[in-house]
Amino acid sequence: MRVFVITERVERGDASFMPEYRRLSAPSIEKYGARYVTSSFNNVVIEGDDMGKTSNLVSILEFESREAAERWYYSEEYQAAMKVRQQGWKLRVMIVDVDSSRQPSATSTASPGA
Repeated sequence: MRVFVITERVERGDASFMPEYRRLSAPSIEKYGARYVTSSFNNVVIEGDDMGKTSNLVSILEFESREAAERWYYSEEYQAAMKVRQQGWKLRVMIVDVDSSRQPSATSTASPGA
């Protein structure tokens, strides 16, 4: 089952680490078969405590399976990149299953989240 690895920056510091982080993380992402879905700073919160505010950076990677995502995240290659990134930013990182069986159909009358 495909999964998304979703990251949200929760704490911003100095971004001078970015060139080194990209140099280390990009090959690891490719090696473990992921693809970027998006990486965006233009994310408006539509519900919750920060409603109406623009959220921090959100990035989404797509992997073929949870196992592939976990192999990437815990790999030596990405752990080295993560140590560099942690010098400047703190992230929330989630693995989210892509479960197409729970997608509402066009004729569904169920409410969202049901």
